[in-house]
Amino acid sequence: MKEGEPDEEGDRAWALSTRIVPLRKREDRQRAELVTDVVDAFARLRASTLRFIAMLGGGENELSRIEAGGACSFDELLALLGACAERARFCRLADLQRVLERARHAQRHRDVIFAQAPVAEEATLREAAAALVRLDTALIGLSIEHVLERHAAGVPDAAISPAPNRGCRGVSAFCLRHG
Repeated sequence: MKEGEPDEEGDRAWALSTRIVPLRKREDRQRAELVTDVVDAFARLRASTLRFIAMLGGGENELSRIEAGGACSFDELLALLGACAERARFCRLADLQRVLERARHAQRHRDVIFAQAPVAEEATLREAAAALVRLDTALIGLSIEHVLERHAAGVPDAAISPAPNRGCRGVSAFCLRHG
């Protein structure tokens, strides 16, 4: 073999390298980002639900344990939030009940990421993430309005959450009874 001429082994290596294609196409990356948006939006909605329960007197220590272990389903947390709001005499209970009813369908939005055939299109994933963000925003808005109304009425911070004997049952007990 003369110098400068490709050998058979070199030709094979070059031929193989031209056939390598990336494992993840650009579309896959975009879809992965959209899936992440849906998952993150659902996680934020769940976290907002937990904070709202804590604000209404659901027991911060129990909520921390549940969030760490995921012991309650999202539907159970929504039911607990409704019960806590009723016990705390939440002033916009009707509005909260409407948001909770919409939130009960939130898992369908989250589950769109698991669609097998046909896989969820980008528009479907975007809409699912947006729907979850809207629910989270509505829930946060009601929570903030409640705190502002309590402060405007001159209710001290300690009275914003009802006392344990007047407020919600503990989260763990609720999940055990309803799980």
